Amino acid sequence: MIVPAMHAALLRCMPAHASNASSEAAKPPPLTGRETEVLSWIRQGKTNAEIAGILGISPHTVKNQVKSVMVKLRVNTRGQAVVEGMRQRHIALH
Repeated sequence: MIVPAMHAALLRCMPAHASNASSEAAKPPPLTGRETEVLSWIRQGKTNAEIAGILGISPHTVKNQVKSVMVKLRVNTRGQAVVEGMRQRHIALH
């Protein structure tokens, strides 16, 4: 896999497949509970270090979870992840 942001950008640029089977296979897995929790803290403007302190985990773990969220939502920035997370109803709109 390429760098997650580049991978997500490449996926968006590729033409959609006509068959439902291939589009189902290309569908990313759903967000885990922890990824949803991290995304909600990102929505509140928290840094990785702040999220790590709140959740009692290492900043490196948070960084990996943020990358995973961005790949699954097929976005390139934290802001785009929040917008897409709200659009897909992973996190609340308010």
